[in-house]
Amino acid sequence: MNFKRGLAMLAAVALLALPFRTMAAVTYSVNDLKGPYATGGNTAEAHGYLNLAGTYATGGVTITARDFGMSYIQSLIVEGEDGYMLYYDGANKKLMMFQTGTLTPDGTIGDAGGFTPSGTVSQPTFTGTAFAAATALVMDDDSAGTTGTAVWLMLDDGKMEEAILASENASAATAQLDTDEGLSTFVVYKPLDDEIVNVTDDDSASSNGTALYFRWNGQGVDGILTSANANNANVTFTCNDGGDTVPVPDDDNAALAGSVAIYFDEDATDGNRFLAITPTGLDSYVQTTVGRWLKITYAANPSGSGVQVYFNDDAANSYERLLFVSPTDTDGTNTNDSATAFSAVEDVTMVAVYFDEDGTAQQRFMQTTSSAVDIAVPFVDLTDPTLSPRLLNVVYDGSASSNVAVYFDDDAVAVDERLLFVSPTDTDGTDALNAAVSYYAAVDVGAVSQPTFAGAIEADHTHSWAGTPVSGAALTEVGAATSVADVDRINFVVKGF
Repeated sequence: MNFKRGLAMLAAVALLALPFRTMAAVTYSVNDLKGPYATGGNTAEAHGYLNLAGTYATGGVTITARDFGMSYIQSLIVEGEDGYMLYYDGANKKLMMFQTGTLTPDGTIGDAGGFTPSGTVSQPTFTGTAFAAATALVMDDDSAGTTGTAVWLMLDDGKMEEAILASENASAATAQLDTDEGLSTFVVYKPLDDEIVNVTDDDSASSNGTALYFRWNGQGVDGILTSANANNANVTFTCNDGGDTVPVPDDDNAALAGSVAIYFDEDATDGNRFLAITPTGLDSYVQTTVGRWLKITYAANPSGSGVQVYFNDDAANSYERLLFVSPTDTDGTNTNDSATAFSAVEDVTMVAVYFDEDGTAQQRFMQTTSSAVDIAVPFVDLTDPTLSPRLLNVVYDGSASSNVAVYFDDDAVAVDERLLFVSPTDTDGTDALNAAVSYYAAVDVGAVSQPTFAGAIEADHTHSWAGTPVSGAALTEVGAATSVADVDRINFVVKGF
């Protein structure tokens, strides 16, 4: 869950807007739905955002699983919006809205003898209880890059000051991460690790294979691969031995308008070696069966620097099915920058996370987002959704990459010891939550001071204040009939089946 603008689970595969769902006086719609995707076992995951309209009804908005492409919802993590905190009550299938109450001193000034005092009454002040300590642990592990997977901030392009964490988790599923004190966030599974794509040198490539084409989907920058396969069957290839699988549907008309031939330039910069005159004039992308995006670089004249790529659906080894005639008689490779490709296709930005164990307290997690702002990652108390979230500040530093990369081990039994790094001093690292981030600065519990009067008083007159202190501004459910027309983008991640 994300409160005010906290936890958000954002990633995308295709754009989809579902019809409004009406329950009582409130309507909601599911927008930009990506998924559901299988995450292991019988579970699936999807994400997108909700719009609300109408007026709020006490007890919350009934949520229907089929609006998310599922028959049952196991969990629904939602982000705060427009000053409201949102919480999904799974037992009652309700999306509930909360807000902070107000502080108003209640009392009167007594006046004996009809004398009108001349002076002022002091403004009441609120004194709250400070947050308890909350500490993020980063465990020293000399094999961090092998034990875990790289940690990324996944930022909604419309909300660049907040993010959720993402990683290519070994379990291929979203995993929990806790502070040392038990506050929680979630690290979303995304296939973000780089992928090497093999291309086999074959002087008879054009006779052993059939020309490989890229076909644009008609929107965005993604598409599919296709070829007039020799066996007239849909076939796949693997990027490398044990790598991702990519489908190549058979099409006897693969070369028709809308498809463009793919070329390979073995001398190009690694990551930009597959070339095509893409229909959009932009770099384009093809998705593997696990959700990773492979890049096809736009080139105005790909045949001038590259060699055409062919597909051999008869090859015994599926990682040797891409063929070309190498000018140097060597096999080719292209290292795909999966995180950058994911950012290009989806409506998010992926930013790597680093750790400086010698940095200033509450500023040790670092990133280099192009917006040059600090990013907050919310942690919440899963046992009490009405409590304000705590924030882990990931500061902007243009030289962040000179520090040590952070990794995530979703297999670690201790959920507060899943962040890893290779410590230069062989010591575990820590950083406190709630760095100088203003938008959750209000405290939860405290008292309002008694006002005092300062002014001229006649000797035979007395004045006194009789008032009632007001308790701290706890979160309360939004009142019935409150308009929710401004709640127009609630990012969510849903799991179920």
